[in-house]
Amino acid sequence: MPFKTLIVDDEPLAREGLRMLLSEDADVGAIEEAKNGREAIVAIRTTPPDLIFLDVQMPEVDGFAVVREIGAERMPAVVFVTAHDRYALQAFEINAIDYLLHIALSALEKSLDPETFLRIHRSIIVNVRRIKELEPVAHGEYIVTLHNDVRLRSGRTYCDKLKALADNPF
Repeated sequence: MPFKTLIVDDEPLAREGLRMLLSEDADVGAIEEAKNGREAIVAIRTTPPDLIFLDVQMPEVDGFAVVREIGAERMPAVVFVTAHDRYALQAFEINAIDYLLHIALSALEKSLDPETFLRIHRSIIVNVRRIKELEPVAHGEYIVTLHNDVRLRSGRTYCDKLKALADNPF
C-alpha cells in the first residue's frame, strides 16, 4: 500500500521540488503539504501520514518543535530536509529515518546558465524567460511575477541584479 506523505517546508519551491520527486515514486500515494510547523502539527493530529519530509529550519515552529509537540514516540517516519548538516546528530537522536541535504543553492546556481537563470532570493532561482513583471517594493526588494501568475518576493541582496534586468529586460 502506498505511503501517505506529508511535506513540511516554509519554502514553496522546496515543497514543489519534493512533490515532483515523490510523485514519481510508486511507493508514495497521497501527498499533503504544510507550509509551517503549526500546520504540520494539525495535519499530523488530524490525519496522520505514514511518512513526513520535515524541514528543520522554519520560523516560529521549527521541525524539532513539531516533533516535541507530537512526541517522538508518536511521530510517523520522519526524513529531515535541510540545507544544513549541523542538525544531523539531533535528527538521528530522535529516530529520524533519514536526513536529506539539498545541495547548496549556490552550487546549483553556479551550474546554471546565468543568461537564463537568476537568483532572486537566498532560496529562489528563476528562469528569466518566465518572468512576466518586476515590481519594485520597499528596501530594494522586488515582487517578481511569473507567467503563471506566481508572485515571488526577492531578497535585498539581489536588488542590483533585478534592477539591471528591469532596466534591460532583453
